[in-house]
Amino acid sequence: MISIKIILVKIFKKLKKYYDKFTTISYEKIIIISKKRLKLYLYDYKQIAKPMKKFFSNEIWFYNEVYGFSYVLKKYAGYNDNYKLKLIASHGVRYRKFTGVGFSWEFAQNAPMIFTNSDFAVELIKDFVDKGVKIIPGSLQILYADKIIDNKIFKNEKQKLGKNLLIFPAHTDGISHSLYDFNNFINEIERIKLKYCFDSITICLFWRDIARGIDNYFLSPNFKITCAGHISDCFFLSRLRTIIELSDVVMGNSDTSAMWYSLALGKPFYYWNDNSLKYNNTVCHTDIQFDVGWYELHKKNEEIIEIQKLFSVFSEKITDEQKKLIDKYCDIKNFKSRNEIRDIFSESEQMYLSGNYKKYEKKVVYHK
Repeated sequence: MISIKIILVKIFKKLKKYYDKFTTISYEKIIIISKKRLKLYLYDYKQIAKPMKKFFSNEIWFYNEVYGFSYVLKKYAGYNDNYKLKLIASHGVRYRKFTGVGFSWEFAQNAPMIFTNSDFAVELIKDFVDKGVKIIPGSLQILYADKIIDNKIFKNEKQKLGKNLLIFPAHTDGISHSLYDFNNFINEIERIKLKYCFDSITICLFWRDIARGIDNYFLSPNFKITCAGHISDCFFLSRLRTIIELSDVVMGNSDTSAMWYSLALGKPFYYWNDNSLKYNNTVCHTDIQFDVGWYELHKKNEEIIEIQKLFSVFSEKITDEQKKLIDKYCDIKNFKSRNEIRDIFSESEQMYLSGNYKKYEKKVVYHK
């Protein structure tokens, strides 16, 4: 006899299915919304960061769609928007040994191929995946993105900004909130502006931090606030590239991925060692990477110590010593041509069709 509990579970699943059907938009609609946001002024940050509706993922592994990763790679290769990648577009910049499992979900998707940033990253990842998985070093994904404005508008905006200092504050993620002494950070920003004669300061805030109200700390006539976009925005990387290229020097109080994006685009980075910075867990998580104290472990990594040492002194030029580290972690020499990306897509397609990998499973994606 079927228990009442089983019956209720079945009813709940059916109801949820119908609820999702009528409250969820298509990925095609997400692309349309993203294109509309391209018309927003770069500093209309609240509208740029505005959350999008949940949508049915177009990808086999929906993680590929966040920050516009799959959109950028497909556009660069000349593929249709509806094409489903048969590889994992690795998140972030792999530049340190893992203190814990760390983003293990990327390595447990049974994908035939992982597209990552460097030979160094390949060595980090290979211990976490099956031997049959091919790991491709292809440099940073932002390098495959176009700017969101044409050269004429870009030139006019740059002229308005003059010598620009771009700031990336340590940002929140879906698991933990960044916490730091805002007054001290702002004082350091103002000190650098005055000492090195910057004409303007741009604060690039993460969309989750804007939702937290962190922008209120930076509301000053001296600051222009912007945002690369919501996590579901197809043009996140393109907008981020535009913001970085409008700057002359970039500054942050953490070893953010934006640090490497900036350096790969030829912008010097000043890493202000913020002793007040910490991360507060906001959800229960089984990954040791996000256990209480993970950030303290993170700071003890030999790579992090090396990065702080090399970038903690302000410089308006990228030094030769810094270039060696950039080559190691950003691996610009591994940047792929359009034909090479097409070949990678084709090879991963053949591997996927071998039948040894997961079949397409439609998922609802919603980033609060």
